Amino acid sequence: MSKSEGFIQPWQGRYLSQKKTLHKLASSYANRFLIVLLPLICIASSASSVSGEELLRFPPKLMKSVEGYAVIPRTPFRCQTVPPMTDMSQFFTFYQEGKTQSAVDPKAMAAYVRRTALLDKAKANLSSLIQQLGSRPSEDATIAECIMRQIYVFSENDALLGNLDDNNLGGRRQAVLVGIWSAIKFSQAFAIASEHFAVSSEQQVSVKRWFSRLSDVFIGEFTPPLNPREEKYKWLDNNANTRYWAGAAVGMLAVHVQDAAKFDWAMMVLHSGLDQIQDDGSLPSELRRGARSLHYQSFAMSALAILVNLADSNKVSLSPNEERRLLNAINFTIEMYRNPEILSKRVGHEQIERPRMGEWLSDLVEHVSPIDSGLTKKMMDVIEDR
Repeated sequence: MSKSEGFIQPWQGRYLSQKKTLHKLASSYANRFLIVLLPLICIASSASSVSGEELLRFPPKLMKSVEGYAVIPRTPFRCQTVPPMTDMSQFFTFYQEGKTQSAVDPKAMAAYVRRTALLDKAKANLSSLIQQLGSRPSEDATIAECIMRQIYVFSENDALLGNLDDNNLGGRRQAVLVGIWSAIKFSQAFAIASEHFAVSSEQQVSVKRWFSRLSDVFIGEFTPPLNPREEKYKWLDNNANTRYWAGAAVGMLAVHVQDAAKFDWAMMVLHSGLDQIQDDGSLPSELRRGARSLHYQSFAMSALAILVNLADSNKVSLSPNEERRLLNAINFTIEMYRNPEILSKRVGHEQIERPRMGEWLSDLVEHVSPIDSGLTKKMMDVIEDR
């Protein structure tokens, strides 16, 4: 397996020597957590680990970023919650078969939108509530309480976790990814609500238990199995944007549950992701996505930006080489955003989508500005252009 296809090889050499320790841990937590525990053992001696004595911190920047735009009603505030999505069976990809996995199947996409409609409604509700904070100062505590109600409804019903195994491996991956992107929204909402409202102990216990279970599933999904996969499913172990998003979600959830081992797993994903960046700043796995290469280069950077913010807020340093790779990736993505025809020629496919980059660039400005003023200006130009 080539370097661009995964970062799992260094782990595999450690499995046998750690077998006795693994069995002791597995017996303590039950055998069903075996796959989840593997990466946690391997990171125990990580140079980037966070001390268990220090409280993990949620990045303030991530509390300000709200994806999408919500309409703020002018009528008196009334709390409404959306029922939880608990059944994660029968998921599927909306891409047509092909080497680049970049052509959307319209019928599959329409079915996918219907499949996730309830969850999308819940996330839109959270976005709307978050944006209303501050617009009605006298009702901030009430709005924050409503945010907690929405999260609590999901946590009490173990949302996003049911029937995951009632999918083929590809469908399961898609279901877990839906959970990952949703968990990021719920994690952000929980952090924001906690700033404005005294969360009850009952809510704390329920939500943190749910967050912990979600992160266990995410780590397990992105831990390569001990036995090789079938050829058609080997792509599941690629080190690409989906793994970075898993790391971002696990890192954010780890802060809420104060789990240093899980946070270290997220930081390991960050370091491995930065290691994938080529000298010109490109991410090879994303540039194999044909007409959507620019979209996925930017999409991967969005996840890495969250991970960098988590690292910065918790005193996890990047090496000089990692800093260089990060700056190169930011610069490359901006240049391709400005001149997509260059990327189209390189990958052999005209780029069909101009990504929205303002949010992740904004998340990285504070990190980049002390290092490279010229790149910071380029970033601000794109942010202001949005």
